[in-house]
Amino acid sequence: MEDLSLSDDEGLSFDIDEDESDEHDPRLCLVSCFLVNRPIQIKEMKIRMSEVWRPVKGVEVKEAQPGIFLF
Repeated sequence: MEDLSLSDDEGLSFDIDEDESDEHDPRLCLVSCFLVNRPIQIKEMKIRMSEVWRPVKGVEVKEAQPGIFLF
């Protein structure tokens, strides 16, 4: 894991609607990937993350790119 990094050179870009409300502001998203060799079940992952984080307003999960998720 010591070789993992995310730099500006990687140029991550996401197709996000321009009319997003403040509640779904893409600038306030957490970008994540999971280091596993199997497919991620988004519905199950959302349930588990909600159990761990216990957010007041819930968690919205969107797959921005294959294997990269926005929370």
